[in-house]
Amino acid sequence: MANNIIQFKRTSTSGNLPNTTNSANGSYIPAGAFAVNLTDYTVVSSNGTSIFYIGANVPNQFISGTSNFGNTSANIVINSTSIAISTGSLSNNIINASGMFINGTSYNITNGNPYNWSATQTYSANIVVTGSSSSQILVGNSTGNVTIGYMSASGSISPIQIGGSANSSIETSQFNSAVATNASSDFVAYDTNGPQQGNYIDLGINGNNYMMSSWTINGPSDGYLYTANTNLAIGTASIANRVFFAGNTTSQAERFRITPSNTIIIANSTALVANGSNGSAGQILSSNGSGIYWGSLPPLSLRNVISNTNITTLDNILLVTANSTITLPLSNTANGIPFQIKNVANSIINILPIGSDLIDGYSNVVIQYKNSMLGIISNGSGWTLY
Repeated sequence: MANNIIQFKRTSTSGNLPNTTNSANGSYIPAGAFAVNLTDYTVVSSNGTSIFYIGANVPNQFISGTSNFGNTSANIVINSTSIAISTGSLSNNIINASGMFINGTSYNITNGNPYNWSATQTYSANIVVTGSSSSQILVGNSTGNVTIGYMSASGSISPIQIGGSANSSIETSQFNSAVATNASSDFVAYDTNGPQQGNYIDLGINGNNYMMSSWTINGPSDGYLYTANTNLAIGTASIANRVFFAGNTTSQAERFRITPSNTIIIANSTALVANGSNGSAGQILSSNGSGIYWGSLPPLSLRNVISNTNITTLDNILLVTANSTITLPLSNTANGIPFQIKNVANSIINILPIGSDLIDGYSNVVIQYKNSMLGIISNGSGWTLY
């Protein structure tokens, strides 16, 4: 019975362990003896050749089969293939400040079975979704959803889709809270070359303290849409109006529209400004060859004719007092210009176009009665009587 004596040793020095090979050493324990470390809260024993840990704080402990922890309302089941955390214990998850780790390795969600979270999860590291091109992260419910991942939409690839169902606007919101002179909030899309080449379209709004000498087209809290280094097309891809408005969102705020027939309609007494001026009563828009400006109609010219004459675009009214041939200018040089010709005496007046021009289909027109008057105007490819 002498061999049934169990020996105990103890130490308060952290990290101290007994030895199993030198019986002359004071830290030696024989097979079946115990050593207690009061600082590390560990208990070890010996099998005659090496030590092994007993109870809590056991490093590198291996458990075969399935281990269950908890009670009927909160359980953790660990086996050789998974860790299952039952409902009620999600507040004690296996996610730390560096992300999700198993055996020291970052845990990524792959293209296997969907992984669902119904409670709040907080991460300070990346979430990586790998697998096929259809792998997605879905957030939301039946009234508001965000899809991050590649998903076919009308034949296109949509990396991010945002949708919902509500009797109000569904908004995708962002803002820049910096109170600074260069602060703005922008949605930017680049071409194939990405941000390195600087070809992009930008929809944004300036911050309320915005003030940059390189951008003075508008000011603080003003919105904008523009492209950099590329052209910009704005329109409709179907038969529809393009309506521009200002002031409010009622029909009375319409300023002008471009119709499907390419007619520009100036609406609701909108003033038309040309070269910094909206003109004055009775003035018309006219071209000086290099720009559009407001101007007055020139006074009508009155010309007396007593012989054969070539009309110029500066002639308006011709008073003919003798037999004469009146030759018109080329119609394509006088488009929209009217002329009036009066037979003051009993003269025979022959009106003659040139080139391939005709007068209402005729090669000439004759006025032969006293006080008869004829009006004629160019349509750009010929002449029309009126």
